[in-house]
This record gives sequence, structure tokens and C-alpha cells, in this order.
Amino acid sequence: MATYNRRKVLENKKARSILLGCDNQAFAADGVADKAADYTTQSSEDSKEVYIAGLANDVADSITSVKIPSEIDGKPVTKIVASAFNNNKKITELVVPDSVTEIGINAFNNCSNLKTS
Repeated sequence: MATYNRRKVLENKKARSILLGCDNQAFAADGVADKAADYTTQSSEDSKEVYIAGLANDVADSITSVKIPSEIDGKPVTKIVASAFNNNKKITELVVPDSVTEIGINAFNNCSNLKTS
């Protein structure tokens, strides 16, 4: 699977602003995905890490701000899988914690309302 190395992407300021959209901004209570229950997840092979696979179906239509948690159930969130948020036109803001070191290809492809900062 093709992935992006987050640390290298974040070194490029333009790529960071396009990919991440914003950096540690405060979010309003409505329309924010900031809890484990807001996401669909996968586990690493050894079950020691959590991967974000997208938004949970029950919240996907109402989320405009995505704030990836650094941990879920005490395990670090280290990856956003390929196509996790592909074609999500509602997302306008995104915060990715330092624990995420890998972002899958097309994870934010066609997120046309994701704004740069």
C-alpha cells in the first residue's frame, strides 16, 4: 500500500497546509469529530496501534471539523488509512496529532471544502 510519511510531508509548509488544513485550532461543539466513537478504526497486526479508517456512519453527515484523537482505548493512533476521508465534501477543518506518522494515499482526496491555513 502506498502511504505518505507524515514527518516528511509536514516539513513542507505548503503540503502541510493543503493536507492538514489547519493546525490545532479550537472547534465548536457541533459538527466536531473528536471522540473515538466518531470514527471507524482498524488495529495494527499486533493490536498495539489504532488506525483511523473514516467517520462513523451515524456522524458522517454532520461532521465539518475532524480532530483525530492521539489515543483510542489507551492505544496510540498512528495512521490514517488510504481513502479514509475520500470525497468527503463536508470537512472544512482538520487536526492531526503528532502520534500519526503515516497517512495513506488519497486519505483526503476530493475533500474540496478542506481549507488551507
